[in-house]
Amino acid sequence: RRGRRPTTRTVLVIHDMEVADKATTAEAVAAFFKSGKAKASAHFTVDLDSICQCVSVMDTAFAAPGANNDGIQIELAGFARLTREQWLADMKLLENAADLVAEVIVYLKRTHNRTVPVRRMTRNQLLDKTQSGLAGHRDVNAAFGESSHTDPGVNFPWNTFLLKVDAAVARLDKPGFTPRFV
Repeated sequence: RRGRRPTTRTVLVIHDMEVADKATTAEAVAAFFKSGKAKASAHFTVDLDSICQCVSVMDTAFAAPGANNDGIQIELAGFARLTREQWLADMKLLENAADLVAEVIVYLKRTHNRTVPVRRMTRNQLLDKTQSGLAGHRDVNAAFGESSHTDPGVNFPWNTFLLKVDAAVARLDKPGFTPRFV
């Protein structure tokens, strides 16, 4: 939907697509969103070798009720049932997603003067509409109770992912860097 409502915060919501990570997964799910067959959308889809933008970050995507208006929805190839080891074995996916999240954070800082801390938000931070950060769809659901989704699962390696995002922000937030996505 065009015309995201102004908010005081940004939540980067991490999802999984419930689809295996293959070279064409991001494209296939982006095409599904574009087809209009789903009553859902996401800003980005990410797989092991590609990132597709489906919705502008300044527009609303519908993927996590409770955090749609102030959320940026990022769908990763994979399943909520994955073990920590399975997520970590797919390091290229995590690196692509971390680079994307870092680009969005730098873009929001430079273009819209929004600061998004590299942290996983708690339930209370999600409920406090002035707090920004990252959360899983399961975290948004736990806070707002508007869906039954549990992605990206209890075993998503948040600590490793956040370290990768933090390193990518440090690498990208330099003069001359231009984010690819808006």
